[in-house]
Amino acid sequence: MKNRAMKMMCMLLAAGLLAGCAGKAGGEDKKEKNAGAAAQFGFITGTGGLGDKNMNDASYEGIKALESDNVKINVVEPEEKSDYENMQRLFADTGEYNGIFCISFEQTDALSKVSAEFPQQRFVLVDSEVEADNVTNVLFRPEETGFQLGVLAGLLEKENALPLLNEEQRIGFVGGSDSPIINQFAAGYKAGILLVNPEAAVDIAYVGSFSDPSKATEIANGLYENGCDIVFACAGGSGLGVFTSAEKMNGYAFGIEVNQNDNAPDHIIASGLRLWNAVMSDVGKKLIAGELESGTLTYGLAEETLEIGYEGSNVEVSDSLKAEVDTYMEKVVSEEYKLPANLDDVEQFLEEHK
Repeated sequence: MKNRAMKMMCMLLAAGLLAGCAGKAGGEDKKEKNAGAAAQFGFITGTGGLGDKNMNDASYEGIKALESDNVKINVVEPEEKSDYENMQRLFADTGEYNGIFCISFEQTDALSKVSAEFPQQRFVLVDSEVEADNVTNVLFRPEETGFQLGVLAGLLEKENALPLLNEEQRIGFVGGSDSPIINQFAAGYKAGILLVNPEAAVDIAYVGSFSDPSKATEIANGLYENGCDIVFACAGGSGLGVFTSAEKMNGYAFGIEVNQNDNAPDHIIASGLRLWNAVMSDVGKKLIAGELESGTLTYGLAEETLEIGYEGSNVEVSDSLKAEVDTYMEKVVSEEYKLPANLDDVEQFLEEHK
């Protein structure tokens, strides 16, 4: 416990959060060090940390791009969910941050408490919602990304379009946690698969962590052994373990958030790209300009912030099949399809669109 507390203190010192307690940081007073900056942002990653090749990295890329506009960014990387509240509070307590970015729905409970303690501090919560006058929520519609990849998977299986596909028509999903947002991905994924391929079966499993690739490998191994030949890795940093399994078990996989295809280019068919970098850069610019309001900003297919990324994969998907996937996405944009946001509603969606 003492080692853990010391480690957290070192992280906070590195971010400049404890400079007031430590006196000088690197020989400079913190206010002097930040003098001349157009804005200063605090950035609290999800537990997967930077280097997850997922939402943390994608979100940070968008905010980091603002450094060229003389924006200073201080980053901390929690190891556990229990770290969030202290890190949020320590950033806010300085009173020096134009905005504090909280990455991941896992920060929701902590921010509900901390935002009430600091009503003058602007927080940005990514991938969840807190209703407060000083919080801006930034959300994608996860079911749309799931639906994109589900339609693609269902059509590939139906047409037996890839050399490693078996005859079982079984498709897998590995989530980081059994939680509402992850299940939105799963609901869209399952709906897309069964809409285009009613003969398919969908297996869903959860890691229970976004930073345990070894466990994800074990779970994915079981799915492939059970007959799944395509598995969607929707598990943050844990998802890297699914790609390890895909290579070992000679199966296929999907990535998420950023283009993850180069992790296993012979086995990752594509990645569901949520353009966090562009969205977060836009949010940061609005914050600097004083134009960011409380409430929820929602993004998806209609806002042209979701894509299927095929680049970097050696798995060849035909242009005609890609075009067929696009026709289904057009029905989402036109609102002909109102996608299910939880697994219990998938059956009703399929019944409505027989």
